Amino acid sequence: EGLPQTHDRDRTLWAFWKYLAIAISFGAARDWLMGASRRERRAGDEAAHFPTDRMQWLLWTLSLSSAALALVGMLQRLDGTPRLLWTFVNTLNAGHGAFGPYPYRSNGAQYLNLMWPVILGFWWVLRRRNVARRTAAHRSGGDPHVLLLVLAALTAAGVVVANSRGGVLVLVGLLVAVVVLVVVRTRRQWGFKLAVLATSLSVLALGGWLGGEAIWKRFSSE
Repeated sequence: EGLPQTHDRDRTLWAFWKYLAIAISFGAARDWLMGASRRERRAGDEAAHFPTDRMQWLLWTLSLSSAALALVGMLQRLDGTPRLLWTFVNTLNAGHGAFGPYPYRSNGAQYLNLMWPVILGFWWVLRRRNVARRTAAHRSGGDPHVLLLVLAALTAAGVVVANSRGGVLVLVGLLVAVVVLVVVRTRRQWGFKLAVLATSLSVLALGGWLGGEAIWKRFSSE
């Protein structure tokens, strides 16, 4: 009783095939990630430590796509159009809750809140690996993983611009947890601590500059 149901055969079959495709895609991605890349096979390093080459490719793809999604959502928000991606008519909530490709802002904020900690953790892992492999000729800041800090900040700032009150509360809670984790888990790594603190402050600054006034009005209305 109370469960969503339908007696529409066509819609039920469409939902079934869609969920089946999602399950198959997940299984295929997992099977692909469990294998070694060509470079790892040549080096005889098929049991490489996390993240493997394929996992790095996937995480880089997710990081770039999440930052791009946040940027598109912010541009759509600042433009004021109620259309999804400036193209599709949004009938949910009279079109006022659209954020990029999401018809409702809360859904977009939830996804971004899932992704920016992943991006930040990916940067943390790559940084530790690169620090262990550095030589005397290594130039500080020359590693490509530094870009992940920018992508994490942009993704997190999109949560504020999405104008979701729940999303902002979760964002603040996650930022506090990240700062506490960094302070507790790291010692004498002032460069690392400053990088995380600078990223957190840039999230609040960028998000507040672009969407602070709008989200403050929503909080004040309650």
